[in-house]
Amino acid sequence: MLWIILVGALGGMAPTLLKIAIDLVQQNATIHDLNSSLLLGMALFGMLGAIVAGVWGEKNLQKVFYLGLGLPSLLTVGTSHATSEQSKLSTSALFASTHVFAATNPVQGRTLKAVLPANVAAAQPHAVFATDVGDQLVAIGNNAPVAIPPTAQSVRIRSAIGTSNALVLPTSPGALVNLTVTAEKNTWYGFQYATGIHADPYKLTLALTGR
Repeated sequence: MLWIILVGALGGMAPTLLKIAIDLVQQNATIHDLNSSLLLGMALFGMLGAIVAGVWGEKNLQKVFYLGLGLPSLLTVGTSHATSEQSKLSTSALFASTHVFAATNPVQGRTLKAVLPANVAAAQPHAVFATDVGDQLVAIGNNAPVAIPPTAQSVRIRSAIGTSNALVLPTSPGALVNLTVTAEKNTWYGFQYATGIHADPYKLTLALTGR
């Protein structure tokens, strides 16, 4: 019975171990941000795999492994799909509400500068401007000015490690928009990663520091 439980637990942890291996091979930037909560997620799936294997009563260890693999795999796929769709809906709702003036009212000459933490600056950050024709992405660097599209109503910062809140842009021609970006660690990122929940390792926050 001990071997059945151990092999079932290994099967339960297999989806997370495979995901880690793939991200390591692909050099995924967020793999280095995994924290100790990853162990809690793996322990949960290991326990589920062990329970399924024990209840089923299978003696063949190869089959026990696949029994342990089954339930965690289903849960990972389910949570991954559900949270991915939820993220898309919440993002669409957020930026639909920031369109406050039309393409007939362009504002010329505005410039944006962002002060970025080192980890965000290294994670391919982009300024995402919400305009009347949809989002426009512009690559940004630390304290490097970029032109704001004339019909942009709001901006957020998107990077490989996290996405910020949105800020409504000033409507004064020629305005210089200075932003400070802060990055706060997601304490439960490891657990979310292990269980298939779509999440970023950091939460980015924008603050307007001058115009």
